[in-house]
Amino acid sequence: MAEVPTQRRSYIHGSRRSRPSVSLNTGILYQAKRDKQRNAARRRSIEEKGALQAARARGAVAKLYATYLLRLEALKSHRELLAIDEQLFRMEVGRYERGEISPGDFLKAKRGWLLKQQGVRDMELELAVLRQEILVGSFRVGR
Repeated sequence: MAEVPTQRRSYIHGSRRSRPSVSLNTGILYQAKRDKQRNAARRRSIEEKGALQAARARGAVAKLYATYLLRLEALKSHRELLAIDEQLFRMEVGRYERGEISPGDFLKAKRGWLLKQQGVRDMELELAVLRQEILVGSFRVGR
């Protein structure tokens, strides 16, 4: 250990008996102090870097969550519109069954109805993917 002084044996002048002596090398003490300060600075740097990364990750998750809420509201509106479009399509089915519209017009109405359904399903899938991204991002923040 760097802070421990060195120990050695020295001889008393004119005698063959040895006695223990301690020599303090101040260079070792200063080096130990510098090492301690450098390690503390490294530790602070690592902690600050980790805090910054965590703040960035929290910001990214917050942004994803805000996007999720906006898209969820848009999906709600599209579902309401889809319910109205379903009623309109049911009316077209009735007109087709009574022979009031041609098969071509009915197929156009059916195609439009199916495309609107697919659009809502696509939005639901996008929300599911976004929800997974939020979960993964939250996991990274929690580490």
